[in-house]
Amino acid sequence: MKGWVAGEDVPNYYFEADVGINIDKDIYEVRLGSKNRILDWFRAGLCVLSSNVCELTDIIEKEKIGYTFKPYDSKDLSAKLVYLANHPHEVKKTAIAGKKYGLLNFNFNKTTEELQKWAASPTFSPDRGKERKIFFSREEALENLEQNQYCHCLYSNFWN
Repeated sequence: MKGWVAGEDVPNYYFEADVGINIDKDIYEVRLGSKNRILDWFRAGLCVLSSNVCELTDIIEKEKIGYTFKPYDSKDLSAKLVYLANHPHEVKKTAIAGKKYGLLNFNFNKTTEELQKWAASPTFSPDRGKERKIFFSREEALENLEQNQYCHCLYSNFWN
């Protein structure tokens, strides 16, 4: 292990490695986000092994452009590592497939197609002008927040 590596030096390691390994917890921050490092690995032609915890890793599994394992499952992770170590030719083929797929599908033009269509002919949202229902009065909402100390702390910091 190299320890901490300066950000500008990290891409050099991609070209020396056989597999990029991403291990994440199954938490909302990860589920709702994506992994730029995995996209960087695709661009560099590096085979990917990641815990399957977000939309990107679902795509990796579905398109067979990398490998995934169940989060918190050390046996699944170790089995995948042993498999990849014993199948270097397949690792290289998967890396090439990942790079090709990534360049075609994870680029600015492709990922912003719907936004570009809307920008070419912008419209208001379908609910514009419709009455919006508020489920609680301000006082009811504050009372609900005060029942939970954590939320109360967040509320106090937000409104003050």
